[in-house]
Amino acid sequence: MPDGFVIEGNIDLSDRGLTKLPNMSNVRIAGEFTISRNKLTTLEGAPKYCHDFYCNQNELTSLKHGPKGVFGHYVAWGNKLTTLEGAPERVRYFDCKRNNLTSLKYGPKLVTEEYSVDNNDLKSLEGGFCPESEYVSYDMDGEREICNRFSFEGNKNLKSLHQMPECNKFYCDNRELLGEYELDDVSKWVDGPADDAEYGRYYDDLKESPKFKKEQKEYEEIPDKVEHKLTSLKRKLIEIKKEEYKEKIQKKNDNKEHDTNIRQMSNNTKQKIMNNKKSRD
Repeated sequence: MPDGFVIEGNIDLSDRGLTKLPNMSNVRIAGEFTISRNKLTTLEGAPKYCHDFYCNQNELTSLKHGPKGVFGHYVAWGNKLTTLEGAPERVRYFDCKRNNLTSLKYGPKLVTEEYSVDNNDLKSLEGGFCPESEYVSYDMDGEREICNRFSFEGNKNLKSLHQMPECNKFYCDNRELLGEYELDDVSKWVDGPADDAEYGRYYDDLKESPKFKKEQKEYEEIPDKVEHKLTSLKRKLIEIKKEEYKEKIQKKNDNKEHDTNIRQMSNNTKQKIMNNKKSRD
């Protein structure tokens, strides 16, 4: 197909036992592109743009070569993902439940509706928070867009809520962890049905937590600490270069002196030979 060719409608390649995709990297799909329940280990060949993308229940370990422009749903649950590398920058729904993720590095910079990483092996939420300096988007009313709902239940090894994606509300079933942020109280539950509200919390309440404030302050100080270390390192390197230059000059001078001494010795030897010759004559 020619580069940039647009396919109107949906393409469904699910349940076909595929181990690789046909090369569709040059086309755009106006509807859904579905490749669920196959045996894919790579997304190489996938289109770069589609409205919705479903690649759930394959054997993918990363999202490399996947669509970079997905406007609606990006669904990749039930794979073997260890990294979110290759994820789109912005998407409406992002579902990566039941994988092997340990962090959110390389994930989307903005998920406007629902971001789900339930039942992974998250050790941290590193990569989840995206500062405005890196990416910012505004809605039709001129309001800055943030995620509506972020869910990360079933991650028992998570020890911190630091770097969580900015959102309206989040869902976590680790009561001990919530307690560390003073959020394990009925008054902090989100509004809604009891089975939904029990694990839901508001991001604004998290921001008021002393522990979260401390973590955020330390995080913001990192660039200054890094700059200080770099400055100190630069100074050390300059001093080392100065010493190396001094040693080089000294060695050069020593060599000059040595050459001078050799020449002097040579001249003295020649003079002695001439004097001895004259004496014999």
